[in-house]
Amino acid sequence: MIEPAEEIYVLFDKNTGDIRTGSGKRGYKVVHAYLSEKMGWGAIGRIAQFTEEARDDYAVAKYRLVEAKENRE
Repeated sequence: MIEPAEEIYVLFDKNTGDIRTGSGKRGYKVVHAYLSEKMGWGAIGRIAQFTEEARDDYAVAKYRLVEAKENRE
């Protein structure tokens, strides 16, 4: 079995705090998650090339993942 990552890095909008970023051609927002902080900042640089929004509007947040246990009671 492949173990999941222990932590992920997620892009977020600093103005709204929303982790759903981007609008793209389809018009809906998605969560952009990466396995390293460097990859997250690289993605912000790429996003800034294709949008009118400023690069300063985005940042990278670190999330530590824990296994979710469903309560069946």
